[in-house]
Amino acid sequence: NHRDQDFKDLLAKTGGLRYVPLLDPEAWRFEYECASCGRKYTRKRKIDTRRYVCGKCKGKLILQKDSKVFSEKS
Repeated sequence: NHRDQDFKDLLAKTGGLRYVPLLDPEAWRFEYECASCGRKYTRKRKIDTRRYVCGKCKGKLILQKDSKVFSEKS
């Protein structure tokens, strides 16, 4: 259990962290822009632009900014 003193002592001995640190929010975002009206959408997950359209004008979505995490891997 994370609240036990034994666990806390083990963390102190090993230099571990009790909680996972937060990731940079910009590291996992995708930005899409509508080709017709220019409205911007930010998403955590990549979406299928052939299937989804702009909610305002039903225009085509274009990927503007890819995630840093995925760009570094490729």
